[in-house]
Amino acid sequence: MLQKLTRDVQTLMDLAVRGQPFDRRYVASIGVLPAKLPVLVKNGWLNELSENAYLLRGDKPTVEGTVAYLSRHVPNLHIAGRSALDRRGIRHFLYVRERVHLRGTGSFIFPVWAKALLLLRYEQRPLFDSDLDACYAVSALPLKHHDVMVSHRERAIIELLADSDRGELEHATNLVSELRTIRPVVLQTLADHCLRRDLILTLKALSEDQGHQWASELRC
Repeated sequence: MLQKLTRDVQTLMDLAVRGQPFDRRYVASIGVLPAKLPVLVKNGWLNELSENAYLLRGDKPTVEGTVAYLSRHVPNLHIAGRSALDRRGIRHFLYVRERVHLRGTGSFIFPVWAKALLLLRYEQRPLFDSDLDACYAVSALPLKHHDVMVSHRERAIIELLADSDRGELEHATNLVSELRTIRPVVLQTLADHCLRRDLILTLKALSEDQGHQWASELRC
């Protein structure tokens, strides 16, 4: 029994991504029986963060690892809005602790440990119509975690405006001022499928005020 447990632990040590919690479906995919997880927890090899979320002893969840874990449970989950712009190099403030903005297409009860780590803000209401691919203008960052999807700047700025209230509009304006390089075709595709025309009108007005050349090409 001990030999089999040791072999399972070695498999997890070899294959599990550090900082990324794993679930029963993942351990089954690498040849470890999910039924053994309670035994591994009891014997101190694993920590159980919450229902169906585990980490090897001594490991701690990271922001990217947590988003990757959540992506296995929330359809089309991606880092969105201000958080996406920040990861794409567009920022106006530096934060001691970032509040991670996420979007997806399903409801989900986020575990307490994930909410505490990410200070997350999650939005599931659709921003674009069903004719647009849910993953349009969303991809992993180069040389980063391949399971962590991040909005491209064209999509992220629309998501940011959707998340902004009047008090945050000045911050949104500052970020728009940094968007000198935009792919007009991508932005127009998003604008054509956006369910909120007011966001596109606001984006066009803000970008024209900043003198961006691409603003004149944006059709509302």
